[in-house]
Amino acid sequence: MLKIGIFDDQKEQLDYILQILFNALKKSQIIFEITSFNDEHDLEALLYQEMMTFDILILDICTQQGTTLDFARKLYQKHPEIQIVYISQYDDYYKDIFNSSVFYYIEKKDFSQKIDLLVEKILDYYASRKLMLHTKNKNLYLQQTHILYLERKLRITYIEDHQGHIYTSHEKLSDLMLRLNHHFLRVHESYIVNEKYILSMKRTSIELINGKEIPVSRKYHHLLKERIFL
Repeated sequence: MLKIGIFDDQKEQLDYILQILFNALKKSQIIFEITSFNDEHDLEALLYQEMMTFDILILDICTQQGTTLDFARKLYQKHPEIQIVYISQYDDYYKDIFNSSVFYYIEKKDFSQKIDLLVEKILDYYASRKLMLHTKNKNLYLQQTHILYLERKLRITYIEDHQGHIYTSHEKLSDLMLRLNHHFLRVHESYIVNEKYILSMKRTSIELINGKEIPVSRKYHHLLKERIFL
């Protein structure tokens, strides 16, 4: 699920942006959730979260107390995976935002005209860091960093994440491997693992941090050993 946060301390402006974004995202097949808030204390609370709850954060630059630029820099330092979209009624801070991490910038007066470009950019980014699974009724997007392993069994691929949730797909491992990032390794004809979750390695198997033991075939053993002991 794509999770987006929107902050604007002006309630009217917040509702306006929320409605436009919601309508634009609704046209896509993606599953999404938007959280909006206009209290700066709620915004600051994000700095104390151990895990970031948003994929995209849309920030109004100007607030009654100043700007959100310093907050955004601190947030990005703690959670470099967060993508920040800046919006503003003014262009005074145009140079400042490009000295920080910025995913996109839109002036409020252009928001409705540029929303399709923003959504296209968001979906492209989301697809690049998520694994898209084709299911019967919809496309499901899984955070690649949360996937422990993929197992192919009886023409079904089972995918387990870090919380123990199991997802299924009829796609072959070879097809899914093409869409996975460089942290995923083929260790067996029936298994792909995320190297970040490997706890230990034996001659014919590996153990993941959740205790799951995955067989390693002779064909892939040498490549796996090279990667693990780099």
